[in-house]
Amino acid sequence: MTFLKLKNRLLFYMLITLLLLSFTPSPISADEPVKITTVYLVRHAEKQVVSSGQQMMSANDPPLTDEGKARARNLARMLGKADIKTIITSQYLRTKQTAEPLAESLNLTAIVLPISAAPADRNKVSEQSIKNIVEKIYQSGGESVLVVGHTNTLPEVIKMLGGGTIAEIPETDYDNLFIVTVLGKGKAKIARMRF
Repeated sequence: MTFLKLKNRLLFYMLITLLLLSFTPSPISADEPVKITTVYLVRHAEKQVVSSGQQMMSANDPPLTDEGKARARNLARMLGKADIKTIITSQYLRTKQTAEPLAESLNLTAIVLPISAAPADRNKVSEQSIKNIVEKIYQSGGESVLVVGHTNTLPEVIKMLGGGTIAEIPETDYDNLFIVTVLGKGKAKIARMRF
């Protein structure tokens, strides 16, 4: 066999191999739509402030004020047609009460995912708590989700979803609505509005 024939045969086999590789199905076929998840994230509404002469069940778990209850009802009106299938709150009364009007109108039961403090810094939420929320969001792929959280949880959830870093939420702000469009794990776009 001459060198030219050997070279042509080798080129032929390489061409066949390349053609076969190009026909290997990809993990996501063109027929499968990407499951885009829309996540609405809000901080709990206005909470009651405990004064020195006031008796409450727990200073760490205050209920909403009348203004906060009105904001929760407004949130329910705003998101009533958003086709929300999952509502996630923390274990605190203020997040549950913020989600309650929407949950009742949609006949949903909110999923309570407890948050805990980070071992090294009691003012921060543990990474595992944030991972639990994000994982629940990913399990709702292709649906709309409401997350009612706190000033120290919402930025971390948005970041872990791939929405980047947002400015710190002041303690006096209750009217932020973050809309995160999740395109895949770690890939998201974010919009912010006031309500």
